[in-house]
Amino acid sequence: MLEIHHCGQWCIVQYDDQPYPGIILEVEEHNVNIKCMHRTSRYALNKFYWPAPVVDVQWCGEDQIMCLMPEPVA
Repeated sequence: MLEIHHCGQWCIVQYDDQPYPGIILEVEEHNVNIKCMHRTSRYALNKFYWPAPVVDVQWCGEDQIMCLMPEPVA
């Protein structure tokens, strides 16, 4: 179960049956607000970027969080 102390931590969220990295912004009961990265292309399974100028922030169910992860390095 995710709690408020998980805010700021990186995770993998499942969206449209695909995994995406993101940062946990808020936790409320069983819902999580996440700032998600986007894939560089539909064929690049491990290359992501921060969308700009619009940031992709969305609420998802706690059950969509696949795992927590360390912050990626470039």
